[in-house]
Amino acid sequence: MNDHTTPSPVTASQIQALTGLGRKLQEGAGDLWTDVDNAMQVLFGHKLFTALVFDRSRGRLARIYSNNQEVSTVGGAKAVTDSPWSRRVLMEGQIYVGSTRDDIRTAFSEYEQLWGIGCESVLNIPVQHEGETVATLNLLDAAGRYDAADRDLAWTVAQMLVAPVLAARAAFPFDSIEGELEHV
Repeated sequence: MNDHTTPSPVTASQIQALTGLGRKLQEGAGDLWTDVDNAMQVLFGHKLFTALVFDRSRGRLARIYSNNQEVSTVGGAKAVTDSPWSRRVLMEGQIYVGSTRDDIRTAFSEYEQLWGIGCESVLNIPVQHEGETVATLNLLDAAGRYDAADRDLAWTVAQMLVAPVLAARAAFPFDSIEGELEHV
């Protein structure tokens, strides 16, 4: 992955989406995650958008938002394993861009479902608080979609969401998760 892409200039509609999201966060009105989903669609585009909170002490990710409940159910949890993806995104707090079907297969256990809805690339954006990853924002779309994504813009959006992510993580019933978990 090349971490040094030259992003396209930010468009007026992207600025409007970003400032609109900032206003909604300030006001605390509306359905926050739907608002984030809509802003991310304008900023980056996606077929699938999910947000997962991360509990490092339990080694678990839990889905708090999905725009496609048939593929990625809210409340679903994943056990975090030691992998290049988890080290990069969860432990090091770095953005991950996967450009191909193989990148999706390598990073996600549910890759066949993702391929089935046309998701062959991914932009994983860690949300960080005090140097620790507390969540990930995950955009998936056609192959190569995020190769030129503006990573500074992605990081900025993620950092705007620290407070609501921390609240969602605190409220998630990690202790009640039972049974076999997917792995990442």
